[in-house]
Amino acid sequence: MKNLLRITVGIMGLILIPQLLYSQKYPKNFRRAKDKKVEITAELNMLKSSHHTQFTGGSMVVDYKALKYFSFGAGAEFSYCNYNINNGFDLSNLKFIPLFADARFSYPIGKTVVPYLRLSSGASFASYTRKEEFLPSKPVKFQEIDLYFLAAGGLSLKTKSGFNPFVEVGYKNYNMSFGKPNVNPQGLAFSWGIVF
Repeated sequence: MKNLLRITVGIMGLILIPQLLYSQKYPKNFRRAKDKKVEITAELNMLKSSHHTQFTGGSMVVDYKALKYFSFGAGAEFSYCNYNINNGFDLSNLKFIPLFADARFSYPIGKTVVPYLRLSSGASFASYTRKEEFLPSKPVKFQEIDLYFLAAGGLSLKTKSGFNPFVEVGYKNYNMSFGKPNVNPQGLAFSWGIVF
């Protein structure tokens, strides 16, 4: 857990230090009329796990724009998978509810295009049913709390209406285990939604 904390602090530093060193002025052609201090993000999520299964869900994030190109906040997600094989176990009815801190570094290009980098980390509350993959055994229900991690990049479009669509791709891990033989769905994450 200490390694994840060090990695998270290091990545946050890499995102924040250039922001503090760079001038806080917007490009001349960037619309400032619609800029807000607080942004709410509603997104649909899909994770294609390294175990060839798909998790789907949704999340809400509230971010505060601390600097012109840097924002931070908090969010919650719910994701579900009906069946997954993981570390020698047959898993069913998997539900993950991460509660996380969120940080974003964005830099507008032109009038409407805003690429960004995002880092999220927090606690993941998991529940699932587990049985041995190759041995006859009774299914057992589990509930766990572990670490959640997301590193992603995305593209948002600013609109006059204030409802700004975005797409995002990155790496997500719902249950970072650091070598413990437990359930740790991870893989390529896709998100799309609206920032308002």
